[in-house]
Amino acid sequence: MSSMVQALLMIPVAIWLYRIGGWRWRGLGRSWMILGVVALGGVGLLRFVVLFGAAVSDILFMIPMGLVGLWLAAVNWNNPRALRGRMRILGGIARICLFGVGLNFFFNGGLVVFSKGPMAYGDDMNSISDWG
Repeated sequence: MSSMVQALLMIPVAIWLYRIGGWRWRGLGRSWMILGVVALGGVGLLRFVVLFGAAVSDILFMIPMGLVGLWLAAVNWNNPRALRGRMRILGGIARICLFGVGLNFFFNGGLVVFSKGPMAYGDDMNSISDWG
């Protein structure tokens, strides 16, 4: 529940970062703000749907999390006046980790939820006892 609320509360931040003006001069614009809003909204929506026990895999939020990482990369790279010093370093670490979460979904077997159902990822995972 808290990750859903956090993602939804970050949507105004995405809009604010666009409005402070640095992106218009560097060729980026509404498309990056829209990516941030859609990605953060997607994380919030997918977290909300899972709360009600619908037949939706609880790992699908990883896809928009990777998009949040891309959005953070655009914010850090194209708008140095918005975030300075340690905040840019922390944003850089966060973007790498969030983008890694998105990649982890695609390269670590998350796509199986689209073909075999919402519980397929957990059922398809090898347990430690299967390694030996």
